[in-house]
Amino acid sequence: PQIQLAEELGVLDFPQPAGGCCFLTDGNYGKRLRDTIDHKEGEDLTFEDVLVLKLGRHFRLPGGGKLVVGRNHEENMMLKGYWTLGPFLRVRDHKGPLSLFVGDQKSEDFSLSHRITARYSDAPTDNEVTVEQLYQDEVKGQVQVFPLVPGDENPWKIQ
Repeated sequence: PQIQLAEELGVLDFPQPAGGCCFLTDGNYGKRLRDTIDHKEGEDLTFEDVLVLKLGRHFRLPGGGKLVVGRNHEENMMLKGYWTLGPFLRVRDHKGPLSLFVGDQKSEDFSLSHRITARYSDAPTDNEVTVEQLYQDEVKGQVQVFPLVPGDENPWKIQ
């Protein structure tokens, strides 16, 4: 209504109307925030936990771990700023996302995160690929996995 009134009155230069620029008005952001609050104790919730919610695709994995998968180069670069939350994953030899894993690295969730990361790369789903584990920008490990078939990750996607 504010924009319509401005048009009717011939007002062309005005600030962003209230109610449309807050992340909390974005339904997906709200679901990610609710999920984070549900899985973190109040005093364990950090500012970075909340800031990272605006980036990428988010997955809550069966064991409680979390995976954030960058959607493009810009998000991959921005995700690098959250290295304190956990290790990064990327597929070697194929274009694809940088993913941030938050959780127990000895869990099945960590293994599943490798397969989800590979799923969003350009790698074919019928061949094993190498997924590197990075701590900041240093490769500290790698594993061979088959990428998930597109759609198999949907049960864990926070949308």
